[in-house]
Amino acid sequence: MPVDQRILTLAPVLPRRVCCGASVIAVLVAATASGVAPRPEPVVAAPVPWTEPAPAIAVKARPEVAVPAEVRFPRLGISSSLVHLGLQPDGHVEVPPLRTPGQAGWYALGARPGEVGAAVILGHVNAYRRAGVFLRLAEARPGDEIVVTTEERESLRFVVREVETVAKDRFPSTRVYGPTKRPELRLVTCGGAFDPANGRYLSNVIVYAVLVP
Repeated sequence: MPVDQRILTLAPVLPRRVCCGASVIAVLVAATASGVAPRPEPVVAAPVPWTEPAPAIAVKARPEVAVPAEVRFPRLGISSSLVHLGLQPDGHVEVPPLRTPGQAGWYALGARPGEVGAAVILGHVNAYRRAGVFLRLAEARPGDEIVVTTEERESLRFVVREVETVAKDRFPSTRVYGPTKRPELRLVTCGGAFDPANGRYLSNVIVYAVLVP
């Protein structure tokens, strides 16, 4: 794959099992502010193993939760269909194509939105001189509403509980991908300061939200 299209690491992958061995970490990429084609940089944080027992499930999983089809963040003007993301052959998490930065993707090997667990949606902040779907994600604030529409046309409402910007080498892996006691949602993109020398953002923006009953 050409250098300007390599996919960087954003977060570790927790398989379908609740407990797993060493996790893989992956990072979203972004274009330079000057409009130069993105130069992703293969920075990979140390693998974070998940060895603790899964916490007791306090709520029951919703039976037969449908596959997510769309995500909307009304206050920020975010709206996108969802492509399904899995793992690359090298074990890294896939991200939406850089050539279509307005496209968000759902990590389909994790929880579905509405199930007990952490459903994760990834998107770019920008690429190839175009705004990404999560360009304004850092403006999210507690109390904001996020709506995920399923393939069965059911609308699932989530409320933002927390927003954080963290350095990529301190990405909170298990908090983003680990087990939860209730249906939760994470939106993740690049953010923070931009390093023009390496053509990358130094941090990730993470939005934590919970399902509204």
